Amino acid sequence: MTLSFSIEPLKASEELLSEWKTLYARAEARSFFLSPPWISAWLSGRPEEVDLFVLRGVAGGEMRVLGLLGSSVRRSPPVIGTRAVHLNEFGVPSFDAVYIEYNDLLVSVSAPETARRDALNALFEYFSSEDDLLFRNVRHELAAAIEIANEGRRAVHILNRQPTFGVDLGAARIGGDDALTGLSSSARSQIRRSIRRYEERGVLTFRIAGSAAEREDVWKKLSELHLASWNSRGMSGAFGAPAFEAFHKHLRDHSPECVHLIEITAGDETIGCLYNFIHEGRAMNYQSGFRLEEDNQLKPGFVAHALAIKHYAEAGLSAYDLLAGDAPYKRRLASEGESFSTLVLERRDGVRALARHAARRLKAALTPAAETRQT
Repeated sequence: MTLSFSIEPLKASEELLSEWKTLYARAEARSFFLSPPWISAWLSGRPEEVDLFVLRGVAGGEMRVLGLLGSSVRRSPPVIGTRAVHLNEFGVPSFDAVYIEYNDLLVSVSAPETARRDALNALFEYFSSEDDLLFRNVRHELAAAIEIANEGRRAVHILNRQPTFGVDLGAARIGGDDALTGLSSSARSQIRRSIRRYEERGVLTFRIAGSAAEREDVWKKLSELHLASWNSRGMSGAFGAPAFEAFHKHLRDHSPECVHLIEITAGDETIGCLYNFIHEGRAMNYQSGFRLEEDNQLKPGFVAHALAIKHYAEAGLSAYDLLAGDAPYKRRLASEGESFSTLVLERRDGVRALARHAARRLKAALTPAAETRQT
């Protein structure tokens, strides 16, 4: 089977979404971050200053490969800065704060094994004059195809590698009433002690918002808790940015079945909120916000995740995915899974390329790169 590739500017979003939905139903590796609800919410916030392109791979009159490519029309900084092409992102930081994970091309189960490599060859040729090609949080299969397809054409820089963490809910179900069986004795002890302390304030409840009004209420509480936590560390956190808020409102309004907004209370007091995606039997914790406690024996985050693990195990889901980012709480609650790579492929020629490469090396030497979702 030979694939024929084309890359052209995106003109009709609705037509593209129809194609995407059809191919997604027979894709070989499906993730929520490439699902029709995610792509629909993402396209709804397309900024004016972005060029969007669609990569299509067709064989036998059938779509086998799809990818979306975004590029800001402006260089950053002006004149000497880069103009980069991003896979399934806009290339505008304020809009890309929605933060894609499990990034990949959408590939049919019927596509040949070389589909990713062949698609990348088409991409490299079409965007040969662009400064950088950036692939954020791509899965191993795509990262390997990038290395093969590049064949020395561009300088490859790995900006970041980060593991994912998850809980096997099948194993948690084996534990019966004790969903914490797989945790260390120290973690189990801290969670149980914290639960007892919270129960002194009143009944400990775990509630998933049901109506649109309830979802908005929990979103507001989540935002406030998240911002308070980040502000206490001198940082701003993810919430509050207009593009971020608009993306997730679209997701809540148009695909409510894909999101769980959860409030955990002790008596009348909200101690934590979780924002989880639900997709094909998996729950994915995307954002969280917890009450700041002066008593270090109170662990609202551990309690919230422990209750979520118990709930989803009882509901029959297969996994509780804490997504990417190497954080101590993830290592204590979950097992390490696959890793993502963020790569930039940089043109080797030209004054701009030489200047950027020197600046990048200097920055890396002074401040080692670290990039994660702001949870």
